[in-house]
Amino acid sequence: MPASSMTILALWQLRQTWRLLGVVSAGLLAAVVLVCAIPLYAQVAESAGLRHTLEADPQSMYITVHATNSLFAMKELHAAELDITQELQNTLGSTVSSEPDLSVQIPTLKAVSGQYMRLLGTEMQDAGAHLLLKEGRLPMPSSDGVIEFALTPTGLSNLHLSVGQYLQAPYSIFDASNRESTQTITLRLVGVFTEAAQSALFWHGETFAPETFSHGLQTSQRLPVLVDNRALIASLSALSEIAIKQNNGGQFENPAETYWYYPFDFSRLDINHLDNLTNELKAALTTLEHNPQFFPYVVETTSEGPLAIFLDYSNRVTVLGLPLLCLAFLIGSLVLFFVVLITGLLVEGQEMTIVLLRSRGASARQIVGSLLWQSAGPGLLALVLGPFLAIALAQELASLTLQPADRAAIELLTANRLGVALGLIGQTLLVMGLALLAMALSAWHVMYKTLLGTRRARARSGEQPLWTRFNLDLVAAALALLGFLLSSYISSPGVIDVRTHVLILPITTLIELLFLLLGGLLLCLRFFPLLLHLGERLAARSRGAAPLLAVAQMARAPRQSLRMLLLLMLAVAFALFTLIFAQTQNQRLHDLTAYRVGGDLSGDIPIAQQNLSWEQLLNWYRSLHGVTSVTAGYTQKLTGGSGDGVPIDLRAVDASTYASTIYWTSQDDSQPLSALTNKLLAQRAEATRENVIPAIVDDAAARSLNLSQGQKFVLRDFHGPLYYRVVGIVHFIPTVYDSPSRVGPDASISHGGLLVDYQTTSVVALAINQETLSPTTIWLRTSSNPAALANVRHALLTGTNALDNPVDRRELDAVLSSDPLYAALNGILSIGAAVALLLGLLSNLLVSCLNARERRNNFAVLRALGSKPWQAASVLLWEQGIVYGTALALGGILGFAFAWLILPAFIFSPLAGVDTANAGEEAFYLVQSVPAVHEITPLWPIVLLLCALLAICALALLIMTCIVLRPSISQTLRVDED
Repeated sequence: MPASSMTILALWQLRQTWRLLGVVSAGLLAAVVLVCAIPLYAQVAESAGLRHTLEADPQSMYITVHATNSLFAMKELHAAELDITQELQNTLGSTVSSEPDLSVQIPTLKAVSGQYMRLLGTEMQDAGAHLLLKEGRLPMPSSDGVIEFALTPTGLSNLHLSVGQYLQAPYSIFDASNRESTQTITLRLVGVFTEAAQSALFWHGETFAPETFSHGLQTSQRLPVLVDNRALIASLSALSEIAIKQNNGGQFENPAETYWYYPFDFSRLDINHLDNLTNELKAALTTLEHNPQFFPYVVETTSEGPLAIFLDYSNRVTVLGLPLLCLAFLIGSLVLFFVVLITGLLVEGQEMTIVLLRSRGASARQIVGSLLWQSAGPGLLALVLGPFLAIALAQELASLTLQPADRAAIELLTANRLGVALGLIGQTLLVMGLALLAMALSAWHVMYKTLLGTRRARARSGEQPLWTRFNLDLVAAALALLGFLLSSYISSPGVIDVRTHVLILPITTLIELLFLLLGGLLLCLRFFPLLLHLGERLAARSRGAAPLLAVAQMARAPRQSLRMLLLLMLAVAFALFTLIFAQTQNQRLHDLTAYRVGGDLSGDIPIAQQNLSWEQLLNWYRSLHGVTSVTAGYTQKLTGGSGDGVPIDLRAVDASTYASTIYWTSQDDSQPLSALTNKLLAQRAEATRENVIPAIVDDAAARSLNLSQGQKFVLRDFHGPLYYRVVGIVHFIPTVYDSPSRVGPDASISHGGLLVDYQTTSVVALAINQETLSPTTIWLRTSSNPAALANVRHALLTGTNALDNPVDRRELDAVLSSDPLYAALNGILSIGAAVALLLGLLSNLLVSCLNARERRNNFAVLRALGSKPWQAASVLLWEQGIVYGTALALGGILGFAFAWLILPAFIFSPLAGVDTANAGEEAFYLVQSVPAVHEITPLWPIVLLLCALLAICALALLIMTCIVLRPSISQTLRVDED
C-alpha cells in the first residue's frame, strides 16, 4: 500500500512538473556524459601520443636482441630464438610479436681490393617492396657458395665495381691453440638500389650510408651491402664446419652478429597499462642480458627496447595529467553544480505541494518516495544511455582533434563498447548519487515547514544559512590566502628542485583556487543582500518607481537572484578562463620553439666548414638564397662560483648581428636586445685593453654566482680562467636552459647563462690563455617564402655542408602542434568553453522561467493598480539588469583571477628535447618554466563571448517578460487552491 501511494503521488505531481523533470533528465544525462567522456578522451589522446612518440623513431618500435656468433650453427641459433621468444611472451605477452625479423651480419669484411664492407643479411622476399632497383636484381641464394650482394650508387662508386663483378674476401679462423687459418668468401655484385620512401621502419634505421670505424690506431670507411640471409647463413655454417673439422674447434677472427627484431603490437598499447608495460619491459631486457648463451655459437647477448621512451613519456603524461585532471575536475564540478541546482529546483517547485500534503497527513516516507519515483526515469535514462553517449562524444572529439595517423587509438573505445561502458558505471553512479543527495537534502529542508511559514519565507527571506552562522566564507577566504602564500613560497627559486616544483605546484594552485572560489562565492552571498538593501535606500531617493520596486523585491527575497548571479558568474568566469588558457597554450608553443632554436634554423658547424675563416664562414651562409640574417658563435660549459663548481652555459656570439637573428620576447627581458648587444659592442676596446669581458647574465646566473650590475667575476673552461664584468641582467637567454639551484640529479643542467661578444672573448682568451676560439654554432633567420625556405633546408640539412644537430623552428612548431597530448589539452578546453556557455544558457533560462512564474501574481497586482505593461517590464528589466551586470563583472574578475593563478602552473610545454648533452628527465621538467609563460588575452574571442552572453541574457529577459505579462489579470489573480 505505501508503494502504491508513492506511485500515485509521483504520477499526480508529474502532470505539473514534467517540464522541469525533462530539464532534470537532460541535465543529469549531460553531467554523466561529460564526467565520463573527459577521462575517456584523455585516455585515447595519451595512448595516441605514446604511439606517436614511438613511431617517430623506427628503432623504438622493436625490441632488439643482439648476439655475437663466434661460430655459426643454425640449430643453436634457432634454439636461442625460441628461448628469447618464450621469455618475451612470458613477460610481455601479446604486446610483442612472436615472429621476429632476423638479420645475420658480418660487421667488418675486408675485400682483396682493400675496401671494407659490412654484410647486412635480410629476407629478400620481404625487402623487395622497400627497395628501388636502379640496376640488376636483388641477391638470391647461390648453389656455388657465392654470396650475392647489392649496394647503393654511392657504394658502387666507392668500390669501383660493375654489376656481375666478383670480390674475394679473406675470413680468418683461430683454432683452440690460437693458430690462424684463412678461408675465402666469394661475393658477386648483382644489383644497385636506393632505399624506398617511408621504409626506415623496415630497415630498422639503417641508411646504407658509408660508415667511419676504428681498427687499431687507424680509422677507415666501410660500406653496408645487402645480402640474402639464407646465403650468408649457409656460408657461415660451412666455415664453422671447416673450423670444427680441420682445427678441432676455434672461432672467427671477426665474429658474425645476429639481430632479432620483435615488433610491438600497437593495437594493444593503452596508456592505462603504461606503468605495467614499463616494468615488464625492464624485466625482460634485464633477463635477456647475456642470456641465452650457447657458446661459441650464441654469446654476448644484449637487448634494447623503448624503455627510455616509456619513462620519458610517463614523465610527460604525469606533467600533463595534472592540468588535465584539474580541468576535468573543474568542468565536472561545474556540471555537477548545475545538476544539484536543477534537482533542488525540482523539489522547490513542489515545495507548496509538499507542505500541503504534510499538513494533510502524508508521511515523510511517502513524500521522499514520490520524489524518488519521479527521479527514477531520469536516473535510469542517464544510467543506460550516459556511458554510450560518453563513448560517442569521446570518439567524435578524438576524430576532430587528433591527426589521421593517430586516430588508430580510437579503437580503444570502439573495439569493446560494452566493456568500456561497464567501466564507467562508477562515474555514472557518482553523478546520480550526488543528484539524489541534493534532492534528499532539499526535501528534508522543506519537509517540516508549515504552509504559513513557507508563504512568509517566499515573501521575505529571513532564515540565516548554516554557512553564515559558522562564518565558513571567512574560513575559506583565510585558507585561500594561506594557499596563495604557500604557492608563492614554492614558486620561489631554490626552494625545491625542478621536478618537485612542476608536480606540486598544480595541486597547490588547484587547492588555492577552490578555496578562493568557495570563499568568493560565500562572501558574495554574504554581501549581496546588504548591497541590495543599500541599493533600496538609494533607489528610494530617485523619482522613478521601477528601480525602487525592483531592488526592494530583490532585497526581500534574494534567493533566486543569487542563483542566477552565481550560475551566470561561474559560466562567464569559466568561459573566459578557457579562452585565455587556449590562446596562451597556443602562444606557448611558438615561444618554446623560438627559444629552443634561437632563430629560424640553428645547429653545430660541420667539420667541412671548420677550417674556414670567420668572414668566409659568414659569407657562405649569407650567400644562401632565403637567409636574411646570420650569427655565428661559440658555445661552451664553464664553471665558477664557490669552489669553481657552478656550471654556467656560455653563448659567445657576434654582437653586431645577434639582435637581428635571434627571437627576443618580453619573457626574456623587457630591455630591447639591440640595446643589450650595443653595450657589448661599445666596450670592445676597453675589454681588450683590460682583459675583462663585458657579459650579460640571466637571473639564474645572477642568483647562483651572487652577481649584481657592474660586478667582476671569474669563470673557467678547459683552457683556463677568464674575467667577466656584468653589464646587464636579463630573465632568460635564448637556447639556455638553466635553474639557479637544486635542479635534481641531472648534472647536465646549468645553473646560469652568460651572453658575451665573440670577437671580444676571442681576443681576451688569446691574450690570457694563448688559445683561440673557433666558432661552433650557427643561428640563421630565414625567409618564409616556401621556395627560398626549401633552398635553405636543402643546403643546410643535406650534403657535406649539413649542420650537425640541426633544429628547424618551423618544423619543430609543426611537430609540437600535432602532438596528441597538446590536442588533448585543446580538446578538453573546447569542452570547457562549450559547457560553460551551454550551462550559462540553460541555467539562466531555467531559473528565469521559474522566477517569472513565481512572480506572476506580483506583476498582475502592479497591472491591476494601474501600471502599464511597459512599466511592469521596466521593473523586470531593472532586476535582471542588476543581476546580469553584476554577474558579468564578477565573472570577468573571477575569470582573469583564474587565469592569473592557474596558467603558470597548468600550461603544458610538450618540448621534450633541450640543448644539453646527455639531458635527463630533469630537463623536461625544466622546460615547463623556461622561458616563463606568456599570458595572452584574446580580444576578439572575448568580444564574441560577451556578445553571446548578452544575447543569452536578452533571450532570458524576453522569456520572463512574456511569462509575467501574457496572462490576463483575472486569470492570474485567481483564488488560491488552499
